[in-house]
Amino acid sequence: MSAKEAVSRGQEAPKRDLIKDVLGLSGKKAADVVPDEEIELRVEDDPKRLVLLAVLFFVLTLVSVAAALACISIANVTGSVWLLLGFIVCLTATWFLSRRTGFYLRRRVRNMDVAAFGKKHLLVYEGSDPTQAKVIAYKDIKKYELVRQGSATRLLLWGSWVEHPSGVYYVGINRPFGRESLDGMEADVRACMKRHHVNERI
Repeated sequence: MSAKEAVSRGQEAPKRDLIKDVLGLSGKKAADVVPDEEIELRVEDDPKRLVLLAVLFFVLTLVSVAAALACISIANVTGSVWLLLGFIVCLTATWFLSRRTGFYLRRRVRNMDVAAFGKKHLLVYEGSDPTQAKVIAYKDIKKYELVRQGSATRLLLWGSWVEHPSGVYYVGINRPFGRESLDGMEADVRACMKRHHVNERI
């Protein structure tokens, strides 16, 4: 199974919004298009975690909407400027919370992986679009490290391509409802990295 077949499942490549690009509203830099290559290992996300996060942010969105309506209603009666400011703050919070709700829902519905190890590249799915990913060639990874933190494993990568000031690229693998699977997943990742001659940081 190729990377495109595994994650895009026949979806068309997303179209860039020219207006948003010009106005600087397109958000993060566009990810790389998923290369068409065989997938050796898929690192799956915790589906229950995604559902719970989506529900949590949906509830927070409703609370924020209710708070905004309360602020504007009382402000109309009292004429309070502070309540008008509160209304604006609540609307802003509603926008951010609704975006997070959609983000987790899309990842769950599309069965998004955290990462996929191909024949030549490591693909990291940072967003909710399965046709795009952070594409990293194994030859460009100087070293890596797996750090266990409770029910999560942190995959740390080093290389000249890393843009973060710390020099480390971070991939979080959170499995609060599947922590028993982390040992096997880490062993598979180490075997895959060794197969591609990527050294583990000691």
